[in-house]
Amino acid sequence: MFWTKNRRSDGTGRPRSGQFRYVLFGVPAVVLVALLVSNCVTAQEKSTFDDVAADIAGAIVRVSRGSPTPVDAAVADFTQKNGLTTSLGVKLADEFSASLAKQAKGFGVIDRVRLESISPDDLLDPNAVKCGETRPITPVIMLGNLEEFPDHLILWIRGQEFHAPIFERRIEIPLTEEMRALSSQVRRDPEALVWVSADHPPVPNVEPEKAGTKGYTYPSCIRCTVAQYSDPASLAKIQGSVTLDVVISADGFPAKITVVHGLPCGLSQSAMEAVRQWRFQPAMGPDGKPVEVLQQVEVTFHLY
Repeated sequence: MFWTKNRRSDGTGRPRSGQFRYVLFGVPAVVLVALLVSNCVTAQEKSTFDDVAADIAGAIVRVSRGSPTPVDAAVADFTQKNGLTTSLGVKLADEFSASLAKQAKGFGVIDRVRLESISPDDLLDPNAVKCGETRPITPVIMLGNLEEFPDHLILWIRGQEFHAPIFERRIEIPLTEEMRALSSQVRRDPEALVWVSADHPPVPNVEPEKAGTKGYTYPSCIRCTVAQYSDPASLAKIQGSVTLDVVISADGFPAKITVVHGLPCGLSQSAMEAVRQWRFQPAMGPDGKPVEVLQQVEVTFHLY
């Protein structure tokens, strides 16, 4: 693109004083103005996130000094005040993570695609973000909360090394119509995993009684498939238990499985997959007949 000064003549061949036109070859003046305004707005929005990211990057560098292992930062999905995750929270977290990656010097920023199956609570587990890593790291986790007002958002970002707070920043963001639409789209917590059997579904519209209460006996497992370690979990050396709420049908089949407390790196899914294949001696009701009950099950993962 080229700029030129176009001088208007008064008929004598001399330009009239003060009359200059700036012409961008091939681009109408109206489009030119629109482009300039658009670029200014984009630069302003970009610099707002980048400035905060640069400030936070400096805080991470200061904290990482003397760390025995490399420091990597992970940005969790930003949530609403009520704890829900919306499409807006995911989008803003993606943008902030990208901005932080540009400012990162002396530490890494974990790709958010790798964090899709990890809940914010599990991110605070020092092993959680190590899924697929071939080197030991010290994770710095960034959590964000959104508070929505008629014309703007307040985003609070706090950084934690494990459970120790490092910093907290407040960002005010203008609220657009597109952002309002994204804010209404609730995203399911990736750890709130639920499976419902198609062949043996739970009794509709009936809450099952808890096994071992009100005269209901416990079901007993007669075929218990062992859950398998995922490769990323083995690599990260993650151990612990996955807690599941299991609705067991009157004929001894798992009817519904819900993750109550999960583990990262695919271990929650592995536990569910194993329990789906379990077969039970069904529980008995107060009348001595087989009955559907809710039973809590723990699947333990241990490296030997």
